[in-house]
Amino acid sequence: MRRGTVLFLAVLLACMLLDCSGGRLISKGGDFELGVEDLRYEVSQLGPYSKYEATFESRMAVVHTIASRFYLAEEAQRLGYDQDLEAVEKNAETTALAEAYRTWKVDNAIMLPRMKTKPWQEKLDRKLHLKEIVVAVYPVALEILEELRGGRDFDTMASTMSGREDVQVHDIGWVIWKELSREVANVVFRLDTGEVSDIMLGTGGYHIFYLAEAEPFGIRIELASIRSQRFTEAMERERLIEEEEEELTGIYDVRFPEKGLAAGLRSFQISFSGSRPPDSLLGHVMATYTGGEVRVADLFNLYYTEPLESRPYVGDYNALKEFAVGIMLPELEARAGYALGLDRLRSVTWAVRNAREEFLVGLMEDHFRSQIEVTEDDLVDYYAKRKDDIRTSGGYRISRILLDSDDAARAALREINTGRDFAEVAAEFSQDKAGAERGGELAYVGFGMVAYYDSVVRRMSVGEVSAPFTTISGVEIIKLDQLDEPVYLTFEQAREQLVGFVANTRANEVLAEWVKQKKDEVGFWIDEDLLKRITLPEPEYRSNVRQPEREDAPAQSG
Repeated sequence: MRRGTVLFLAVLLACMLLDCSGGRLISKGGDFELGVEDLRYEVSQLGPYSKYEATFESRMAVVHTIASRFYLAEEAQRLGYDQDLEAVEKNAETTALAEAYRTWKVDNAIMLPRMKTKPWQEKLDRKLHLKEIVVAVYPVALEILEELRGGRDFDTMASTMSGREDVQVHDIGWVIWKELSREVANVVFRLDTGEVSDIMLGTGGYHIFYLAEAEPFGIRIELASIRSQRFTEAMERERLIEEEEEELTGIYDVRFPEKGLAAGLRSFQISFSGSRPPDSLLGHVMATYTGGEVRVADLFNLYYTEPLESRPYVGDYNALKEFAVGIMLPELEARAGYALGLDRLRSVTWAVRNAREEFLVGLMEDHFRSQIEVTEDDLVDYYAKRKDDIRTSGGYRISRILLDSDDAARAALREINTGRDFAEVAAEFSQDKAGAERGGELAYVGFGMVAYYDSVVRRMSVGEVSAPFTTISGVEIIKLDQLDEPVYLTFEQAREQLVGFVANTRANEVLAEWVKQKKDEVGFWIDEDLLKRITLPEPEYRSNVRQPEREDAPAQSG
């Protein structure tokens, strides 16, 4: 067999094992194209109400749904329903870019340098035995470093210098990366066993580190631990937020005209006294930035759309400035995202496309619905067939304690089990500060609104406290305060809903038939063999939620 044939078969086998299908098309029809990576991302973003399961039939359904949205949105534009589309897409892109920029800031808050001469993973995959010499003045530190670099043994040098008042010697011992400050990690990272570091100015003077020993540690787990711990700490202190605001307001030249501040303060004073401020005050420019401005009216209108408990303090100039920065910050984050090229991220393009299709497809559904005529006989017939399903959704009120670890959750649950009031424990332990002030009380939740709460609440009685469970927000403990079971409706009670049910059912049938005809018209096809072979992720919401676990459950073996 020829060498080229062998190489080709080897590559083919590798691709089969490693799934080299990322650039291939799953389906196509007219202007519609769906690649493997696009499908993977769409599946990862499916919400908790999707019926997606890891079956071929479910995959096919997702592909058809994606294509149907595309064709309906395309038809909506053809019919002229896109007058407000540009604003919808712009808002979606700004929101997605701002989120992408915040994520970028967090991901780059803790950065360890990468070495070109040695794989950085290997460098980090170590626990380290460190020693150091700390010197009060730089010239002495420089002399010590020169001797060490000249071949002097570190322990001998440390022993010689240890008696001096201006020198301290420490055997730091074995450490892992998350135990080091960012500054020390940056210095130590460059070292191999037996090497000394450059001089670092730190607490107590000038530091020279010596890497005595190093052993493998387990890089992936440790890197995840480093990021998780330090990012959480940074966000809790709001350090990153403060740095981001300072950086962006400087880059985009944010300024606050004195007259605008005065007008803003006066507008709120007038408003709090019960009157509407005059347009002459509301029209003043409160803040300017490169390419934009915030008027007093913008602050004023937003203030009164906020829930009462969320309204910021606006009683002085500094508070008004903070409020104005809060309004403009998403746009500044988006601009910074553009500058970094984050607009090309799949998450951003997906958010824009999704917003576009939600907007246009909704208008197409209204278009089909408007063409449906519903008679009294239709209502009576529908109610007779479906009356067992026509009921209120039901709902519940819960209080929650939000925590950042399983250990914290167990500690909070112990306090509750000793007889302490749930609201007291929430006020002391919960990371949801706004909720903690209300004893953990949340707004009324209808069944179907929050899937992971539904699954827990359905196993509880009023007054009962749940075991800790993990959600996308953290580790939670909830107490069921109120439970409203669904109530069946009479024909007259349900009349208005029945009109909507019948119209929607008929409209969906017309819509489905239109989509089918459109797909036939453009020659829509799906590569079923490829769809069977490729790997698809679980939806992100599903991978972030685990079922409640009892505190007294036996440990898993193995």
